[in-house]
Amino acid sequence: IEAKPRNTTRSFGTPNCCIYSGHTDSVICLQGTDQYLISGSVDNTIRLWSIQQPTCEVVLEGHTDWVRCLHVFCNTLASGSDDQTIKIWDLETQGCIQTL
Repeated sequence: IEAKPRNTTRSFGTPNCCIYSGHTDSVICLQGTDQYLISGSVDNTIRLWSIQQPTCEVVLEGHTDWVRCLHVFCNTLASGSDDQTIKIWDLETQGCIQTL
């Protein structure tokens, strides 16, 4: 689970693209916050990627089928899945607080 910066740089020398590796299947949804890039995948997981350090900080597991959509509000993440559930996650504790 590591991000590999590409050698693509802007004229002032800072990287403008990173490759985030870690999911074991396709990523099909993304959301961003000030702290994280959040990805949902066909591998049934949600990953929280650090924006400061291009690494996976947290893997949220609980869905039993593809994670199709994500929505962040305050410190809460809602995820929708092909398992016909919506899960509500607390981004501070990184735990599932409700399944609908």
